[in-house]
Amino acid sequence: MQRPQTPIFKRLIKKFNARGVRYLLIGRQAIVLHGAPLTSFDYDLWVSPQSRSEAFSVLDAEGFEPSSSERDKKPIVTFVRDITKIDVFIVSGFGRHLSFEECEGRADVLRDERERFFLRVASIDDLIRLKEFRGRPRPKDLEDIEYLKKLRRERNR
Repeated sequence: MQRPQTPIFKRLIKKFNARGVRYLLIGRQAIVLHGAPLTSFDYDLWVSPQSRSEAFSVLDAEGFEPSSSERDKKPIVTFVRDITKIDVFIVSGFGRHLSFEECEGRADVLRDERERFFLRVASIDDLIRLKEFRGRPRPKDLEDIEYLKKLRRERNR
């Protein structure tokens, strides 16, 4: 796995970890960290509903502006600071077969011991399921699924 390079994102994740926020990195940044040759300029985080308040608190302390307030209880909230955009999905699951707890249990944990940093990244199989969850995947989702399946085949050799 590769390492995330954005300092503000790393700082945010360090604070999530320190405060016990339950999260998973999903979306294209997760696919990039698994090794796919893609680009993405935003982050997608899946946050457990039990960590909603703590996540909002950390993001607020880091100067991120939310698209809606915490009390609105929206399942997707976009946070922006300067040029950094983070979409936060605050749901217990996607459909009946993709629960946060199960995905969290299968997540890959990227570690950098020198910096005392770790990041929970959704597994390749769960990233495929998340991409397929859409009834009609977009062309970029289909491209992502192909990369993920290729990565899975390579790892299973």
